[in-house]
Amino acid sequence: MLPREQHLVRCQHVSLFLDTQLVNAHTTALDVVWSGLPLVTTPHVRFASRVATSILITTKCLTTIGRNHDDYVDISVKLSSSQQKMNEIRRCYNLCRDMNSSSTSTAASTASPSSYRPCVLFDTRRWVEDFERLLLLSWETRSAERGRDRCSHLMVS
Repeated sequence: MLPREQHLVRCQHVSLFLDTQLVNAHTTALDVVWSGLPLVTTPHVRFASRVATSILITTKCLTTIGRNHDDYVDISVKLSSSQQKMNEIRRCYNLCRDMNSSSTSTAASTASPSSYRPCVLFDTRRWVEDFERLLLLSWETRSAERGRDRCSHLMVS
């Protein structure tokens, strides 16, 4: 197994990552997005076939998510013949990768939707803070419900 840096360098020698459709790339999809390599995917019914789509939705770079197999092929062919479109996707991924939770208005204006929120895909600090809040909330909820026969579901927002 290669060290992470060497593993990611391999992505510089590839033009396009075509995701498998029944079982999507999971960690590899994150590595691909981190390195700026355009990723084409299409979701299916099972969890394992929707992971890459979820990753791309989190980046807000949606142009490489196919609605079906024909769309997946069409996106792949169009991307492979347009360096400009590939560069736009790389810029979108890089914006997500380089952005931290305190985004600037410049970052917000270069990302797409009007309902802009910072990209959290690679925001480790935010993930840790959310996880810590979830643990505290779980403990507080469990302590308050001690003795009751009850199951709680928690969500950190």
